[in-house]
Amino acid sequence: MIIACYSWGGTVRAIAGSVRGLAGGDIFGIEPAVPCALDYESCLKEAKRDLDALARPKLAGRVPDMEKHGETILGCPNWYSTIPMPVATFLEDCDFSGKTMLPF
Repeated sequence: MIIACYSWGGTVRAIAGSVRGLAGGDIFGIEPAVPCALDYESCLKEAKRDLDALARPKLAGRVPDMEKHGETILGCPNWYSTIPMPVATFLEDCDFSGKTMLPF
């Protein structure tokens, strides 16, 4: 099992740690190759710009041996009533055929 998470401020990452404590598995942080702004207002502007452009930002890394994981637990914040665009990149880059996806 892989617990993939995108966490700008650390909250989702903390929840992923709790999930790991209950369910086991490996945590993979979804990280954009170019990090988001550190201040909240700038980050929101970047997120809105990327959403409006339907951007698919390049990620800093990929899940090693994704094919060995039968379940993916996915956590991310809700930005503008949808997922952050780095999460969209992650979802499009991985083959989830025949796998179970559990969002939080």
